[in-house]
Amino acid sequence: MRLDTPERKRAHRRNPELEQVLEQLNRALAPAGDARAAEYDLPRHPVVLVVGCPRSGTTLLMQWLAAAGCFSVPSNLVARFFRAPAIGALVERVLFDPVLDFRGELRMDAGDADFESSLGKTRGPLQPSEFWYFWRRFFPPGQTARIDEAALARVDGARFVRELAAWEAVRDRPLALKAMLLDWHLPLLAGLLERSLFLDVVREPFFNIQSLLAARREFFGDETQWYSLKPPEYGRLRTLDPVRQVAGQVRATRHAIDGGLAAIPADRRVRVDYERFCERPVETWTRLRQAISRLGHELPVEPPGPTRFDVHDHVHVDQRRADEIRTAWSDVAAT
Repeated sequence: MRLDTPERKRAHRRNPELEQVLEQLNRALAPAGDARAAEYDLPRHPVVLVVGCPRSGTTLLMQWLAAAGCFSVPSNLVARFFRAPAIGALVERVLFDPVLDFRGELRMDAGDADFESSLGKTRGPLQPSEFWYFWRRFFPPGQTARIDEAALARVDGARFVRELAAWEAVRDRPLALKAMLLDWHLPLLAGLLERSLFLDVVREPFFNIQSLLAARREFFGDETQWYSLKPPEYGRLRTLDPVRQVAGQVRATRHAIDGGLAAIPADRRVRVDYERFCERPVETWTRLRQAISRLGHELPVEPPGPTRFDVHDHVHVDQRRADEIRTAWSDVAAT
């Protein structure tokens, strides 16, 4: 099985010309981004960090936070300034902040939130991005998602925090962003950002596994190719059949998240059950308000977005495959 260098389907391949332009842009802006970050030490507000397994509902949660209008999120526009996010946030304000619109000179339709996405990708300049290029600048990936000790020792945590603080200052709002690339290093992240709040998105394992298998087919056209984060157990899991690979991926990722969060004070973490969130997002907003208030920031009483989202936890496979998924999860959960 070709698991190390799989070929993406055409719709999901990177655009080489865009990558080249973004590299040129970010190289040119790097000195300005460094100068801006040097003016700050720590974010003024709590930082909301969304964690969870791939395909667990983290993108929907980020879209919901973006719709609240009281967080700064890494939008698709800001994400293109991964070397200088504070500069990207300034550009975003100039283009889209109605307060700065002068007689409609730069009026642009950013589009309303439709809460739709495709494998974590959203549409529209102000919709949230996974922001992986920024994260990987500070926490470079290796063979697996767990960073080795030598690489961790080289992480410039102070610079990481300063860049977040400079970005936050553009709108003077709390930052909210996905932190799933550090699912195996959550205590480290909690130490770097001492006023951070972790939103842990949890999805029923059967549906998480089913969704990851579907993502493999959508992204590669081949269920045997590995999709998303590779746990340290990857070397062993890659020898198994696809269903057991994914069951092991979900189990290993949840184990890492649960273990990491257990080392973080309980008042800095909020569990978000995917199905319950979809059915009653107001409850999650209430819990988020209470948790972030304990960290010294007040959110509006009114929750953002719809009062309910469609729950996608339905069985989309035949009985044989459903039994395979349940058996595979039962086996890995017992280990």
